[in-house]
Amino acid sequence: MDKAGVLAKITALVLVNLAAAVLSIVPFIYMIGALRLGNCVSSYATLSCDLVREPVFLWPPYIILLVAALAALAATSILLFRFSTAPFFFFMIATLLFCLVFDMILQLPVRNFSRLFSSTFNLTTVVMFFSFLFMMVITRFEIRLGWRFFAAMMQSYLMRDAAFAFYASVQGLYAGMTALYLLFVAFAFGAFTIHIMSIAGIWRRSAELRDDGAIV
Repeated sequence: MDKAGVLAKITALVLVNLAAAVLSIVPFIYMIGALRLGNCVSSYATLSCDLVREPVFLWPPYIILLVAALAALAATSILLFRFSTAPFFFFMIATLLFCLVFDMILQLPVRNFSRLFSSTFNLTTVVMFFSFLFMMVITRFEIRLGWRFFAAMMQSYLMRDAAFAFYASVQGLYAGMTALYLLFVAFAFGAFTIHIMSIAGIWRRSAELRDDGAIV
């Protein structure tokens, strides 16, 4: 394939990436509205949300999450203590317990929470968008790899929507540091981890095509 053809196809893929980033926000806005979790509006590839949050501190959600965290701590101590992943689970559970106790004592809400939520969502979109651009630069183009790019984009952007929609459905029950902790979990392990898997899938497919001689 000549250089002009390759450039045209890569340009088309960049435009698909931009279109996916913009249009994937539409189902998220619909989900937030349909579930009555708040009000969101979009401006191109950015989002601004006003989420519904409880005006007072609620004890039951904290008690439930505290019991779940203690149960997870006991299970990790008994079943996973000898595994290499145990320190990670201990750290995550200990952080959650600290946030829960902090909120249960001080009951301090997060200021400008909706703005923080919107900024985190937009940051996730930006990171995903430029990650795909970077992969387009470092991998040689082939049409079958283009289909893998498209599938990875859909997977990443829609899983971002699902992770943040799930978080929006539970965030109103928690007031302060616990809400921030859960936001980090939604970002790091709900949206971004799936995105890393999407990027890894592109890299693996690129290696397969290169080994088969499809990319020269």
